[in-house]
Order: sequence, then structure tokens, then C-alpha cells
Amino acid sequence: KVCHPRHGKADVQQVLAWVSSALGYPCHPGKIDGAWGPKSQAALKAFQKAYNQDADTRKETLVEDGVLGLRTWAAFEDCYERGLQD
Repeated sequence: KVCHPRHGKADVQQVLAWVSSALGYPCHPGKIDGAWGPKSQAALKAFQKAYNQDADTRKETLVEDGVLGLRTWAAFEDCYERGLQD
């Protein structure tokens, strides 16, 4: 809840790039430049889909709509926790 109203577009791109690198999700947004275009939007949607398919990480199912809501932020946190465990 703290991150949601304070994030910048580059922050979300950075998270997606990390998840892609660390967990192998096909969600890299390309250049981290703070510009939210079609590639970033597709990366967020790909993250949601991969997260839903990843039984090791998923705590609850995400809507695969490319919208960054509280559930998607919680999914980012789940991924960070998994990264710390690994």
C-alpha cells in the first residue's frame, strides 16, 4: 500500500527487469527510461500471467490486465521474498 501511490514508471520498469532476470519471467520492459509505452504495458501483463502460472510464488491469482494495482504490488513483494530465499 505504501509503494502504490509513490512509485514512478521507472521504478516499475526496474522491478519488472529484476523479476525477469532473477526469476526468469518473460517480463523485461526493455530500456528503463520512465516512459510507459506498449513494451512496458506488455511486460506488466506478461508478469501477471507468469506469476499466475508460477505455483512456487503465487499467493493469489492476478487479473492479467496490465494494470498496476495493489494485488500486483503484493505479487512483486512475493517475488522479492522468493529472491531473498533463493
